[in-house]
Amino acid sequence: MVGVAGAGSRASDAAAVALESGAAEVHLFSRRSYIDYPPPPAPQPAPPPDRGYPNVSELAYELPDSVRWRNFLLGDRRVASVPLDSIERAVAFDNFHVHLNSSLSDVARAAVRRVTGKVGSRSFRFDHLIAATGYRIDLAAQPELARIHEANALWRDRYKPGAGEENAAGAAHPYLGAGFAFLPRADKGGEYLRNVHCFNLAAALSFGVPVGDVPSVVDQPRLVTAIARDFYREGVDTAAHERFINAPPKARRSAP
Repeated sequence: MVGVAGAGSRASDAAAVALESGAAEVHLFSRRSYIDYPPPPAPQPAPPPDRGYPNVSELAYELPDSVRWRNFLLGDRRVASVPLDSIERAVAFDNFHVHLNSSLSDVARAAVRRVTGKVGSRSFRFDHLIAATGYRIDLAAQPELARIHEANALWRDRYKPGAGEENAAGAAHPYLGAGFAFLPRADKGGEYLRNVHCFNLAAALSFGVPVGDVPSVVDQPRLVTAIARDFYREGVDTAAHERFINAPPKARRSAP
């Protein structure tokens, strides 16, 4: 028996692969009351519904913090959409079971390479359990950031949402500069952070797109430009320029 925790496209694809590979049973557990998927295409050619991002997504960083925060809340509260063909692959099997309004709890490793879990009072015993539960942003959990994460400004350090708009997951996102660079917390210093750029999903709240996925392609030039600008500025010898401009005209002409 295979269990799948989650109800997004990755969960559906994982369930379908398990079934197509010969799993005796696959049980998918969703905390939501329904699974969102687009309707079948119309018989006559028709434009598909717009489920993507507008062409000005590269300007999302310029929006006020309150707007960026609320856009994040809209996405966080929305049920993840699943492509219709992913659903159809799984439901084609009679041994595929969907459990809605079901939160899998008390997950534990059992004897003989098994995993157990419960939904309410019902117990399950899995040969394999696939966690398709999405992402969690936690800079402190990244070993490569162990020496700097405490100096990073997070959204909770820069923005205080109104009542009813609090979101712990959003508050843990880094509050990034225009070139995807980490910014220092006011009480920690850390100007060196401008040389550390965060081009991955942790930048989603600051930039309004799932950074690292296809919609963020429009932001790649912003990252490259920011890094190139920093190298260009650091390559300027300011002291040499000052010596040249302050030198007597005759000495300036004779300089090589």
